[in-house]
Amino acid sequence: MQSSKGKSITTVMTILGVVAVMAGGAIAGLFLSAVILHDGEGPGSVVLTLMFTLPGFWLIWFGIQAVRRARRFRRYHGLITHMGISSIEGLAEKTGINFEIVRKDLLAMINKKIIALAEINFFDSEI
Repeated sequence: MQSSKGKSITTVMTILGVVAVMAGGAIAGLFLSAVILHDGEGPGSVVLTLMFTLPGFWLIWFGIQAVRRARRFRRYHGLITHMGISSIEGLAEKTGINFEIVRKDLLAMINKKIIALAEINFFDSEI
């Protein structure tokens, strides 16, 4: 049910997430350590710190979210293909994730062709 394109998308999502976490950590860490070493003198250092640490922290957050989403996608795929679960409620129950999040994730997976030849029946909440 998962296409080779779908497998590569989840792999790319994971790699992108890890790279974003590493880049964000490096950016935020380098500039925070530079400010600490220079005693944070002057208002320019505060602006410079915010200018680099906020994007660094954003990259960390984005990376963590991408890795978690890719992990959820793989989990859903396993439950759908190996256990035959086709209801969104069943997936939400098995994974312990909110129904709405599972529904949004499945829509994203279908739109990105991670799950080939699938659609959601909103009336029955089935895939």
